[in-house]
Amino acid sequence: MIGPLLAAAISYRVAPYRPRLRIERAATRRLLGFGRWVFLSALLAAVGNLILQAAISRELGAAQLGLYFMAARFAYLPLEVLADVVGTVAFPLYARLQSNVEQATTVFRRLAIGSSAIAYPMLALLIALAPSIDHELLGSSWTGTSAIMRVLSVSAALGLFGDLAVPVYKGLGRPQSVTALELVQSSIVTIVVWPFVTHYGVLGAALAWLPAVLGSQLLNLRLLAAVLRRPLQGLPQRLLAISAISIGAAAIGPVVILVVSGMLGLVVAASTSIVVAAGLLLCLDCRLDLGLVSTVRELFGVDPALLRARLPHGRRRPPR
Repeated sequence: MIGPLLAAAISYRVAPYRPRLRIERAATRRLLGFGRWVFLSALLAAVGNLILQAAISRELGAAQLGLYFMAARFAYLPLEVLADVVGTVAFPLYARLQSNVEQATTVFRRLAIGSSAIAYPMLALLIALAPSIDHELLGSSWTGTSAIMRVLSVSAALGLFGDLAVPVYKGLGRPQSVTALELVQSSIVTIVVWPFVTHYGVLGAALAWLPAVLGSQLLNLRLLAAVLRRPLQGLPQRLLAISAISIGAAAIGPVVILVVSGMLGLVVAASTSIVVAAGLLLCLDCRLDLGLVSTVRELFGVDPALLRARLPHGRRRPPR
């Protein structure tokens, strides 16, 4: 409880706004119209996760449930970090671009490239080094997490595109699209998780996310095309190149493990793969002009070039 209290106090020190209790009916109606879809999306996600937990715990026991969630913490860590950064920047930016579809589309493509250049190498490395993470980092008590981690990492890579689309729908005033995606994904998980867990054990819980994510991404493609203008133009080739580099760099990790064993080997393998991936991505960026460096710099350095989006008629929104 102390952490959130300190964060709240510091936030008002940094941005000294003093809230007052005042009911504005017009604003309340707009917030409720938007917020009901956000609440419903969160509710659907919670129900889907609850059913997944129930399937694992009832069929396999609490120990297997622990293995699943330890693997999930590792597999989804890259996306959680990106969500904190990208979500903070992207949502207000898209909200300012509601009447400028062309620029919103450009921002989406750039964020997709920059996020992929960061997430894919990390996810590929998790897949390659999962057995070593299981053995060296977690220890014998967590034996069995590597296979689960690998499947969930693949699921995270497939779902990255959908995570990037969420601030688009919210910022452009289409929160119902987020609810539709969550409904499809949670429904598929709910349908397949129990038979998957029964036949494949705790690994089946991870496998259940693959058809769920694929189903929601197929719907996501149609929904994105309705709000943006040719959102995928130029993306497949770039994402394929980033994926190939990520896989190639991650493949170095297990080779290093064979030479340098133990925890030191895990650290050296991860560092080597990351350095190789970064170098290859930089070379690719220079040769094909992918815009990786500029996008990552703007994304994580909060470059004004990305944040100062032009409004219609060449006007900029005045600072608050």
